[in-house]
Amino acid sequence: MFLMGDKERKKLTLYPAKIALIFIIPSLALYLLFSIWPIAFSVYIAFTDATYTNLSPDPGYLKELHQVKTCLANVYQNKSLIETQSMNAYNNLRNAYEKLYYSYTGLGKYLVQNATPDMFFLNDVKTNVSDASDLIVISINILRKLIPCETKRVTLLDPGLTENLSKVQGLLADANSVLESISFAIFGGEISMSDLERVYQDIGEAVEYMNYTISYVREIALNFDEYIISVEKHIDSEIDKLQLHFVGLKNIYDLFHDSRFIYSIYKTLLFVATSVPLKVLIGVLLAFFFSSPMIWGRKAWRAILLIPWALPILLSGVTWRIMFTPGKGPLALLFTNLFNRPFSIYAGEWDAFIVYNLFEAWLAYPFIMTVTMGAIAGIPKEIIEASYIDGASIWLRFRKILLPQVRGPVLFATVLTTGASLQAFMVPLLINGGGPVGNIVVPGLEPRTGRLNEMMVLFGYNRARIDQLYGYAAAVYLVLTIFLAIYIFAWLRITKMGGRHG
Repeated sequence: MFLMGDKERKKLTLYPAKIALIFIIPSLALYLLFSIWPIAFSVYIAFTDATYTNLSPDPGYLKELHQVKTCLANVYQNKSLIETQSMNAYNNLRNAYEKLYYSYTGLGKYLVQNATPDMFFLNDVKTNVSDASDLIVISINILRKLIPCETKRVTLLDPGLTENLSKVQGLLADANSVLESISFAIFGGEISMSDLERVYQDIGEAVEYMNYTISYVREIALNFDEYIISVEKHIDSEIDKLQLHFVGLKNIYDLFHDSRFIYSIYKTLLFVATSVPLKVLIGVLLAFFFSSPMIWGRKAWRAILLIPWALPILLSGVTWRIMFTPGKGPLALLFTNLFNRPFSIYAGEWDAFIVYNLFEAWLAYPFIMTVTMGAIAGIPKEIIEASYIDGASIWLRFRKILLPQVRGPVLFATVLTTGASLQAFMVPLLINGGGPVGNIVVPGLEPRTGRLNEMMVLFGYNRARIDQLYGYAAAVYLVLTIFLAIYIFAWLRITKMGGRHG
């Protein structure tokens, strides 16, 4: 036989070691990037105050805030000019206020006496409203240019200031139009009292809005330094909101002082304690029943029983929710008759919890059944035949032969389905969103309003989706991961000890 030398072996090598390294190193880097990095980032987020605002801030808005802050540092150079302009705006607003207040009180006297004002007084009112409108327009223009540091998204004046002045302008415009119609009515000799009341109300509301505006502008004019300091604090506060902060164990501390989270742990553990035995029992019994050669068409029945496993969980969840629609769904009506009271997944905390268990059992029994059937199929026929010869009863064969043979696989399947129940999410979400909503009371903690069937995973999801508290939500999942790690460690210890004793 021809024996190859070292050179011939090298020629037959599929590819050199260097080529293998070229493929392995990038693959390893990609694995670390797409697997370990997201996990590390999620753990880091759990120790921060991450929210929708500061996790991915708008860089343009942040840049504008810093520009405004820098600009404010140079505002003091024009302090005297700004004070003069703000005082002008204050005087104009005060003058407008006095004109409106005079007209308001005068109209009030006429209305109390149910008397029609004379033409000269109405002309004075119309003139005062018009003059006040002009003075307000001048004041708005002054205030808009008062501090030349504002941008499109960063305003330094209180938004309520311009909002109030805009409302005043609208009210005065309405009052002026009514006064125009009253002026024409004077020549006809008929003046509507309802029109006078409308003018009176418009001017009265305008006076109320101007009270706040005048005091605000006065503070700028007389206490400019304090005003600028307050504005700078506001800008710093806005910048701080856009920055991510490391908060250490604060999120974990807050979680365990949140009655909603403690209650979600209780509901999760209770769900595990009730759903796991139910789905394991159903799966094992069906497996033993349809493994018997005495069942006609058992292969077809097995295929039918696997349908819940094959259907999309979204479709299954919607179907179950329809069947349990309060007062309409067939299963809701059945349970209403069974319990002799209205059965509602939206109003009854424990009604919804019962449906969760039934839905979970329906989803998971095919897995338990399949594992158990595989274990039964692996039992040697000689053992079963020997039990028949020895005259063992059905119960004795089940207890002494079948159960010991399938115990290992069923225990393994139970461990897996327990982990799935600890992470229950789609079941409560699809049935009723983890509701109903109610008052949650946990001894030693402050009562909170929350969803009464919010499992741990759903609780974290809602804190991220509804509250947009991403750091808080990440802390929830970190705690859940610790729970799962403890569970796995305990199971490994128990099985190891059982192996030693065996």
